[in-house]
Amino acid sequence: MTDILFANNAASTLAADINNSQTTLTVQSADQDEFPAPTGNKYFLVTLEDSGGNREIVKCTGRTTNVLTIVRGQDGTVARAFISGDAVSMRMTKAGIEAIQADNTNVAAAGAAMAGNNLSDLGNIATAVANLGLTIGSQVQAFSAVLAATTASFTSALKAKLDGIEPGADVTDTANVTAAGALMDSEVDADIKTLTLPANTTISAAGAALIDDADAAAQRATLALGTSATYDITDGSSYWNGVPVVRSDGVMEIGRYIDFHNSDTDVSDYAFRIETGGGNTKLVANPGSGSAGYFYFSNGPDDVAVADGGTGRGSHTAYGVICGGTTATGAQQSVAGLGAAGQPLVSNGAGALPSFQHLKGVQAWVKFDDAGVISASENVTSVTDSGTGDFTINLAITMANANYVVAGSIQKAAELDNVLSVDGQTTTTVGIAVADVGAGTRDDPDYIFVAIIGERA
Repeated sequence: MTDILFANNAASTLAADINNSQTTLTVQSADQDEFPAPTGNKYFLVTLEDSGGNREIVKCTGRTTNVLTIVRGQDGTVARAFISGDAVSMRMTKAGIEAIQADNTNVAAAGAAMAGNNLSDLGNIATAVANLGLTIGSQVQAFSAVLAATTASFTSALKAKLDGIEPGADVTDTANVTAAGALMDSEVDADIKTLTLPANTTISAAGAALIDDADAAAQRATLALGTSATYDITDGSSYWNGVPVVRSDGVMEIGRYIDFHNSDTDVSDYAFRIETGGGNTKLVANPGSGSAGYFYFSNGPDDVAVADGGTGRGSHTAYGVICGGTTATGAQQSVAGLGAAGQPLVSNGAGALPSFQHLKGVQAWVKFDDAGVISASENVTSVTDSGTGDFTINLAITMANANYVVAGSIQKAAELDNVLSVDGQTTTTVGIAVADVGAGTRDDPDYIFVAIIGERA
């Protein structure tokens, strides 16, 4: 592979004179990057030309900024002196073209073939194969018309399957059919042959177990129904303490008790019981069984009306306040919402539920000094000191409107002519101004006391 480098239209002029023996030259700094920067064995050819048309071709083996390291008198030219301003350029030269011409060494190094050894130039197939060093039959497959006509590959796995079939095998052979777990036609009853089966004929394990039982007793055991019992459905005494039965008149007799247990394994004692006797029916709780020992009515997610034995509500708001109901079907009702922290429950008069409300009155207060530092407060987040006698109180709450009352006083030792006034107010801020009446200027007192009176939003 050749080491010569090229660049498009690389040209400049000498920045300094050179004699006929110097091995470096300097081009203009503005043009330096137009020339390659060779490394290793790389190089490029440069043509020097003076104003009289005299030329010298040099070989550049390195470039540092605008200084080129050169070998003089290349491509049949003679080294000569040049002056500043003479032309320096990369041109197409005879040596450059010859450097990139293909030869046997470069082609071989590139892993290619010369025209004299190119297979496309060989008219004899045998010679081409010999040049490749291949052996027909062991290294390459010889042409086969059979293989050429085959549309799919015959794999080793397919061959193994064919090898497993015995010679002359008959798939209808009785032994082969039996070995496959099937039945010969002669082994199938004629009635079964004409039977039309549904799409799904699978019998579950439970169904199969029931069919396999020898008698009714075994089937009852499979179904966990217990033992057989016979009752005279016309004689009440025979079923009074027995299993539920339906009499001939259609009345279902259960017995004296219906017991409810805490779990399916707790059969020794009941949690709740419905019991009848002596003309009365009662509900009995058994706290000793672990039950809480009380009854309540529920209709799922719906409210149970008072007329049906309920309270008129199926649930209540957590932490809510319960009030009396206003209708026969609503014995109880919840106050809407839970209110905010600190809100009292206020009556709204007859015919209306009470509600959580902020009372009208003092909603916020604060004591602060002349730097706006808060000593104590309620519902005040901060005080902004905007200058002498100029403060803004920032509320932690929102007032219902800006028409609230601001009450305040000031404290300053040995001075009685300071006054406090409101200097603008919004629903969340109050401006406070303090002035020295005698001096006619604003003044900072020692402490300021302010109360916000009104209605909170």
